[in-house]
Parts: sequence; C-alpha cells; structure tokens
Amino acid sequence: GRVPTFYSSATLTTSNLAQSAAHKLLRDSLKPNATADLSSVPHPCLEPGDILRVTYGTGDRDLLQVESFSLDLVGGDFTLACIGG
Repeated sequence: GRVPTFYSSATLTTSNLAQSAAHKLLRDSLKPNATADLSSVPHPCLEPGDILRVTYGTGDRDLLQVESFSLDLVGGDFTLACIGG
C-alpha cells in the first residue's frame, strides 16, 4: 500500500532545492531490483532467500535478498544475484 513520508530540512530554502530533494527521496523509495556482484569466499550456509546487509562504496546501505548465486569451481568468483529496493 501507500506509505506517507515526511521530510524537513533547514537547508531547503528554495522551491528548486525542495523539488530536487523530493525527487531524490522518491527515487530512493522506488529503487528497482538490484543485482549485486560480490567476489568472496563461498559461505556454506548461504541459501536463496537469505537477507544480506550490503554497504556500497558510497556509504549507502541496503538490505538485499539473495535470489541466486553461482560458484565457479575452477577458482573463479562467487557471484550473488540479489533483489532489493
């Protein structure tokens, strides 16, 4: 359903600043499904459906659900496909 969001900031002093902030808040709330490509040692307890807390290089944090993963048996990357938003 719909969830109202309220935001206030003393730095939003013009209509343009307020509109830009509103667009960013809306974009953040409507994030599309995401795919995370991770390179790591495989975790034997990890299963599709598990929830991961991801911190991006920008410092943004997100919760993602593991949809699938692949493991290259020749020593390649352990890659996770996640959904979130």
